[in-house]
Amino acid sequence: MTMPKASRLDPAAAVRLIHPRDSVIAGFAAGQPVGFLEALGERTDLEDVVLYTGLLLRPYALLQNPGVRVVSGFFGPIERMARAAGVRVGYLPADFNGLEHLGLRLKPRVALAVTSPPDRDGWLSFGLQAGANYRPFVEATRDPERLAIAEVNPRMPRVDGIPELGGNRVHTSEVDVLVEHEADLVTLPPEEPSAEDLAIAQLVCDRIQPASILQFGIGAIPDAIARILAERAGGGFGIHTEMISDGVMRLHEAGKVTNRKPLYDGFTVATFALGSQPLYHWLDGNPSADEHQWRPVDRPRGAGRRRCRRRATALGHRRSRVLRQRGTGRPRRPELPLSQIHRDRRGTAHLDHRIPLRARHPRDDAAPPRPVRGDRAWRGGPVGAHRQGAATGAHRAGASRLPRRAAGITRAAGC
Repeated sequence: MTMPKASRLDPAAAVRLIHPRDSVIAGFAAGQPVGFLEALGERTDLEDVVLYTGLLLRPYALLQNPGVRVVSGFFGPIERMARAAGVRVGYLPADFNGLEHLGLRLKPRVALAVTSPPDRDGWLSFGLQAGANYRPFVEATRDPERLAIAEVNPRMPRVDGIPELGGNRVHTSEVDVLVEHEADLVTLPPEEPSAEDLAIAQLVCDRIQPASILQFGIGAIPDAIARILAERAGGGFGIHTEMISDGVMRLHEAGKVTNRKPLYDGFTVATFALGSQPLYHWLDGNPSADEHQWRPVDRPRGAGRRRCRRRATALGHRRSRVLRQRGTGRPRRPELPLSQIHRDRRGTAHLDHRIPLRARHPRDDAAPPRPVRGDRAWRGGPVGAHRQGAATGAHRAGASRLPRRAAGITRAAGC
């Protein structure tokens, strides 16, 4: 029996749609449907359900269910605690691009999301979370063999998205099941900066030029940087970031953000928001803040990308992947390997964490090839082909200039 679209069920009824052996994908943090996941943990007939998610909000009961296996793309405190206790929690080393590609390629049968209530035209907003789960969810709504389940939380703010990228929304007529569940949104407690944090923040602010494009991360230091920038003279900043934090709101309220930038001019763009309850109230219906999929934020393209990079400043706990690789002018590859997918004889998809070969670049052809310990292929060709030529001193000198990481990637990929 085919279920009509936009069926309204309570969490207990909705989780009965999960098969004993099934695959499920959910968002990170605020993108996790708390009511649905808690109800799923109460089922006792599950045999092998794989849940792809990350940064668990709470120790869900499903973590104690032997029939549930969690694959997390972001190991937070809950994942680490569960792993130490022997729970079936695995880490998936990939960036947001890799996680999105995984969701699109694996096609989990059930896609979960948390949305705002529908507006008068029937549109549901993904609110605070527009990360790696958005496109897999929308794709699931259009596949008759899959289920798209939206948990409607009245406390989720409505945050618009770039229209050509989907608008960070989905229509109720496209969703298979609507589950109404009201729950508090996860918030970040304020972190008081130490003297060292303030000193670092001041040094960073001294190097930020007016009209810079800023990316913010999590922590006391980026919050302190935003506070200093909001209080001092100057401004004209653009925001092109992974995360919207309280610091971003503070800069907006101080009139320091103009968003005059080559890409998405006039808008603050991000992948998700995480902060205080006042931040969520500020975002609700705010036309100056847009959220959309990870790819445009992480890897802007074209002439706008080049101009953005010249003005980009990363303010967080890790380097920005918007910046150029030092000394080459090339975009840096993700620092964690993308997971590969292969299928066994039964057609079942499995994860294989072999590191892929790095993308070729025109400069690669300027340097002679180098074998890798004589037992692996190099740059896609057999080792024997290289041995046909003499290893001259010039060859060895040129090979020494190649990044050592390339050899490690080639060996790990088993080429």
